[in-house]
Amino acid sequence: DWQTDMFFKGEHVQELDIDQNVIFEWRSFDHYKFEDSYSGGYDYVHLNSIAVDYDGHLVVSARDLYEVTKINRLTGEIIWRLNGKNNEFESINEPVLFKAQHDFRPVYGKPNYYTVFDNQGYNYARAVEYLIHPENKTVEKVWEYRHSPDWYSRAMGCVQRFLNGNTFVDFPERNLRIVEVNEAGDVLMELMSHGHTNYRCRRFDWYG
Repeated sequence: DWQTDMFFKGEHVQELDIDQNVIFEWRSFDHYKFEDSYSGGYDYVHLNSIAVDYDGHLVVSARDLYEVTKINRLTGEIIWRLNGKNNEFESINEPVLFKAQHDFRPVYGKPNYYTVFDNQGYNYARAVEYLIHPENKTVEKVWEYRHSPDWYSRAMGCVQRFLNGNTFVDFPERNLRIVEVNEAGDVLMELMSHGHTNYRCRRFDWYG
């Protein structure tokens, strides 16, 4: 796809059946404009996570738009847009939501609750949980974890919520730093590896 005499990198979201036939496809060029981006580069969207929401539709994170978009899994139409230049929501308790975010995920068993790794550019990084009210288009921060002193991660990162309420957070850039915290923000586990990085971490039970 060409626009204003420059080449821009778009994104495709596809669902395949068991025989690898494409049964659903969504193209960023059909929905996002270049001027929506904060990067100014050819990779103006930079999708970095996709998840199936509690109602079966899709939520995708567009890093360079500072936006999370909910997509109708049947029609491809946009259901809502959170944050960024096309934000549809009023924030109840935060003047600034997330920037350059990663790993936007629904919280299991809690409809309309979502976790995200908020990179916040060069300022700091954090894990955040939001409650979204799609009917009245409001969003509310209900939980966050920021390390003290602040860690930052300009790129990458992840948040994993466990069924017991604990949260696993990966601050990956420059020096890999992983923590597991409880709902009060108390650190239960911390792992650091100097000089190494990791795009995204997950914790699983191990059997062997």
